[in-house]
Amino acid sequence: MALQKRMITREQLRQATREQARNPGRRIGEILVAQGHLTMPQLEALLAAQAQLEQQQLGNRHQTPPPVKKPVPERVAVGAIALKRVPQKRGGDDEPSSKGRATTVNYALPRPQEERREDDRRDSEARKWLVGILGDALKCGSHLVLVQPDEPVRVRRLGALKELTTGPVSASSVERLLGEALEDDTRALLEDGGQVRAVFEHPEVGRFRLDVVRHRGGLSGSFVPLPASPPSLDDLGLPHVVAGLTSYPQGLVVITSPLHGGKSSTLAAMLDLINDERADHVVAIDEVVECHHDDRTATFSQIRVGKDAPSTREALARAGRLGAGVVAVDPLQRPADIRAAMHLAETGHLVIATMLGLRSVGTIGRLVDALDGQARRRLSQTLRAVICQHLLPAAGERGMVAAVEVVHVDRHVAEAIAEGRAGQLQSALQSGRPGASRLMDDALVRLVRMGAIDNDLASIHAHHPKNFRS
Repeated sequence: MALQKRMITREQLRQATREQARNPGRRIGEILVAQGHLTMPQLEALLAAQAQLEQQQLGNRHQTPPPVKKPVPERVAVGAIALKRVPQKRGGDDEPSSKGRATTVNYALPRPQEERREDDRRDSEARKWLVGILGDALKCGSHLVLVQPDEPVRVRRLGALKELTTGPVSASSVERLLGEALEDDTRALLEDGGQVRAVFEHPEVGRFRLDVVRHRGGLSGSFVPLPASPPSLDDLGLPHVVAGLTSYPQGLVVITSPLHGGKSSTLAAMLDLINDERADHVVAIDEVVECHHDDRTATFSQIRVGKDAPSTREALARAGRLGAGVVAVDPLQRPADIRAAMHLAETGHLVIATMLGLRSVGTIGRLVDALDGQARRRLSQTLRAVICQHLLPAAGERGMVAAVEVVHVDRHVAEAIAEGRAGQLQSALQSGRPGASRLMDDALVRLVRMGAIDNDLASIHAHHPKNFRS
């Protein structure tokens, strides 16, 4: 905000964020005042304007009702195109339905009336049907679309699954739908391995990350909307201390959250900040290109695991040979990958990686448990910080808000890591310098005081739930 109002320059902001990275307990505004870039009255005016803006943004969040289900005689409304009711075949013949009584039916994609219709035309109809579903899901504010065999299509909105269709979609229709969403090479990977991750893109609905898995009932798929451009830290509601983590010249920074908790979006926002501030080579390692970064101050390269490199470990090795200054890994999973990331962090690279996890302490504990004694000592010297975030439904169905924990690896945490005392990490955090880390309970308190979430929801995600229940 100070930069937008031309009260400070970009270089002055960089100086302040570097100082904050060295002293995480200090606030960015305090540093700007201490460095003489702002006066105290200017800082107080900025803080008041920021508080007003936060309240306004929270009040203006788009509120949308859940999808309205409107049954139509002989049809079921799904997306922009209707599913026709097709009686199940018995003994090779269609069984006629009777008026006035329930009939066992199959819900299938619109079928061509002429048997000689070409396959590509049928595929085109299936693609239109899929685009209709995804368009309706976006309109109702959902952040995941789940397609399962012989089940209704469901969307996740405000943390809960809701039905988007009024009837189930047959297993054969689901397989056809998901096959339409995949390219030839990814369909081959699905046949070989039983699962695949890809990107589905259409000009009417944008880009989606698509995960398809084969199981006993058939194929299931989930579609997650992807941003058209990299989000900013402010767009995601992340604390400013996260910006300071991009200033490290080398080391390992880990972003952790539950499944669909926004890890990839936070990583994209951090890379977008680096793209503004660092004239460096950034190599992004992931399975699919979720977010496109245009070269500005930094230069970007992409290594796709499974296509450009056989494994994450090999991709990390190639990133080092490419002369990368910053390496982004989404996700970091296996012990061999962790060791390869540590090696890059030790040799002068800044590595930012994502991992699944519910708590920063739990994620650090998993890293410790995956390594032996010598590797743990190396981790204690290279790990800089862990970001943990939870996306929570805002009060009054006003969207989703992020509760963010940022743990800096100070001397106490580093000693616990080096000695393999994963069970004592929480006490090590509490023994550290006050304000050095921003813990989850602190983030939840802030959201409760803002009126963004209520006490009951905060207590579910808090480390000390009794503090919120009282």
